[in-house]
This record gives sequence, C-alpha cells and structure tokens, in this order.
Amino acid sequence: MKTFLVKYRHVKFHVPTTRFQHSFAYINLMLDCSLDDYKVFMLENSGLWSPTSYTCSVYHIKEGGWTTMKNSFSPGGRNMKFDMPVFHKGCLHFISDCDSYFAKSSPFYKPYTMSYNLENGISTMLKLSREAVKGCHIMCNMGIFNWGKKRSSNNSICLVKLRNFVFTVWFLKDYESGSWKKVLKVRLRALGLNETN
Repeated sequence: MKTFLVKYRHVKFHVPTTRFQHSFAYINLMLDCSLDDYKVFMLENSGLWSPTSYTCSVYHIKEGGWTTMKNSFSPGGRNMKFDMPVFHKGCLHFISDCDSYFAKSSPFYKPYTMSYNLENGISTMLKLSREAVKGCHIMCNMGIFNWGKKRSSNNSICLVKLRNFVFTVWFLKDYESGSWKKVLKVRLRALGLNETN
C-alpha cells in the first residue's frame, strides 16, 4: 500500500493513499487533539460523484497504526462540509451544504448535521432549528463549531448562519432532543464589517 508522510508537531505518521482509482475519489483528514492520545481521522469516499458512504480509518498516535471502522460514515443525501468537523459526545459532527438541489418532499431538502459515532460507527442525522433552516437556500452560509470548553460538562455544538448580511448563532441546548437555543443575531455593519455582495 502506498502512503504519504504527515508531520504534526513532533509526530510523524504515514497516511495510506486512496484505494480507489476514480477521478472523484477524495480523502478528508481531521485531527483530534483533545486527549493525550492524538487521533487522526481519515474519511475516504468510494470515488462516486455523490458518495453515499465514507470509509473511516483512525490513526492512534500512541499505537502508531491505522484501524478501519467496521461501519462507514453515511452523509445522507447532501454534501458535507468536511472542513469544519466538531468532536462532541464521542462523535464526529459535520454540517451539510445549503444548496437547493432536492425537492421539498425529500428528507434531505433542508440542511442538517450528521454525527458519526466513533465507538459503534453509527451515523445519525441531527436536525437544525426551524429558524436556522428558514430561507437557507438563498444566499446563505452555515457552519458548526465547538461551543464552550472541550473538557467542560456544558460544552456543546455552535451553529452560525450568515444570510442577508446578518449573523445568527445558536448552540445545541439538548443533544438528545435536538433542541437549539439562539444566543446572538447581529448585522455585519454593527460589527464594523462591509455589507456588499
């Protein structure tokens, strides 16, 4: 198997190159530094234009090797934003895009967050607040981030939406019920930023 070398801080490790030889094959790497045992997560698609699953491999720095999860990550029907993963409650979380390419009758019409449980490999859809998905298909951008201190008991997931020159921020109040609480709504000009298209 071919590999390429990655160096993080003073640790070097080899990342296996894709097993798929398709022009659409894609690898996403994420690093979790929240514990003493740094972990690198690699999500690799099947090489399809719109992948329905991603193989997840985990590199444990202390063990010095890769393991592949039994179950693949299922993103649902939308494209995921892999550039902003959130580690929370033993899961990787990704937000979908907001583009309008599904019919209203589709369960994937509105954007959502997908979680991938790192213990059992189960993928679960987390709905966003009703207010957050309202008008999301027109000139809208959304992202998720960590909320609070990582090792704190009240840490959570933060959702940020930019639409019509307005930032709106929510945090996930209750993970199990999917309840979000809005904490901020502010225009760009109130932040001293330029409001141009």
